[in-house]
Parts: sequence; structure tokens; C-alpha cells
Amino acid sequence: MKSKKTKNPVITLTTDFGYSYNYAGAVKAVVLSINPHARIVDISHDIPPFDIVSGAFALGTTYNYFPKGTIHMAVVDPGVGGFRKPILVETEDYYFVGPDNGIFSLVEQKSEVLHIYELNQKQYFLEHVSSTFHGRDVFAPVAAHLSKGVSADKMGMPVKTFEILEAFEVEIHSDRIAGQVLMIDGFGNVITNIDNGVFTKTLNGRSFTIHVKDELIQNIYRTYSDAPLLSKIALFGSSGFLELAISQGAFVNSVPVRVGDEILIEIGH
Repeated sequence: MKSKKTKNPVITLTTDFGYSYNYAGAVKAVVLSINPHARIVDISHDIPPFDIVSGAFALGTTYNYFPKGTIHMAVVDPGVGGFRKPILVETEDYYFVGPDNGIFSLVEQKSEVLHIYELNQKQYFLEHVSSTFHGRDVFAPVAAHLSKGVSADKMGMPVKTFEILEAFEVEIHSDRIAGQVLMIDGFGNVITNIDNGVFTKTLNGRSFTIHVKDELIQNIYRTYSDAPLLSKIALFGSSGFLELAISQGAFVNSVPVRVGDEILIEIGH
């Protein structure tokens, strides 16, 4: 395995803190107080409040574009101060710091996880840890110490697993794929939890019909512009997940789809 240790690695932030308050600024202040040379990049602070699925999606479809050795800190943490564990996940190329609440679900799907640690070495936390702001008091200092070269195994005790959200689980059968709506983007497109790899491997060239509510879709388009104007279409978006859309329109304005609704793909012979 090649070392992912790099001098002064990037630290990314994915949170639901928003930009109207000082929360994101406080996190950055802690990181910089420990490592003044830290390179901090915001993936997003506009994750909908408490929406762990959206946070997992934003992180999981972005993290692998960063340089090897990047430390990804993700905090969408409605259970802060409760029973969920603070964790550090190590893969071959990256580190992930945050709560054990499913925020790293797509990491487990896309990368080989080498080690998982429950963060319990308080010398790497702030001296005073708030019960409501672990992003500032636990995760930010841990990320900063990692960026200065502290080894991951010094941060906590090894654990075997971390939480995976059911929203990312897809049922695969020989004659069907059953998934669900993950999220609805700002254009009114419906993003599902069915990725291109699962779709292609399961279909193996066979015909298919996508069922969503009372709508049936039987073609996959390559781009929005390939479809007739205002037609209902399916395509694989830039994230690699199946999307339902209307060419130059909003799918959700035509079909009453909500997050969590079933998406069924029937497979022909």
C-alpha cells in the first residue's frame, strides 16, 4: 500500500452549519490554531439541517476528487452529545472524521476501509468539550492533528464497523432492482440510490421499465438535451446515480415524488 502521508494535506468540511452563523468559522479557527498552515476547503455548509442522507451524498460523491491524503471532516450531527460514537475512518487514500451516524455510508461503498477508530484520546480534543458542538471541540482538533502528522491509530481505539444508512441500500434480484429516492435537487430532478454500476451489471443488456408512482420510463438518455423538450426521462447524473428528470423542467412538479419513495426497475428477459 502506498503511503498517503503528504505535507500539509487538505482538510475538507461538509456540514449543515450554514453561512449565516459563526459555526463554520469557529471550526476553521480551531483547525488553524493547531495547524496555522492548514489548507481548508468547504465542500458544503448548506446541507439541509439534520439531513444525514444529503450530507452523506455530498461527501460521498465528492471526496475522491481530492488529492490523496486529504482529511474529510463531515458534521451533520443531530445526535451530538448522545450515544453515537465519534469516529475516524481510514481508507487507502483518505481519512474521514465525524460522527458514527451514517454520514460515511458512501465511503464504505466506494472505497476499501482499512481501519476505523472510536475517538477517545482527549489530548487531541479541545480542553473543554461542549455537549452540543463536537464539530468544533472534537472533530476539528482531531483533523488538525492528523494534518500535522499524528498517526490515526493514536487517536482512538479500533472498532470493526460503522453505521450505514438504509437509504443507500438497494435490493437486487434477477428480475428487478428496488431502490428509493435519495434526494431532490434544486432543479426538481429526482436522485435515486441506484448507481450505474449496479444497474449495468444487473441488467446485462436486458430491457427494463422504471416505475415511479404511476409513471413508466423505458429509456436511459445520455444527456438532458438528447430528450424531447419537457419529456420525462431517466439518466445517470454526474454523481453516477440514476436520476429522473424532465428536459428543461422539474420532474417533481409533474410527478408527486418525495424522498424515500420506492423506485422499482423491472427487468425483461
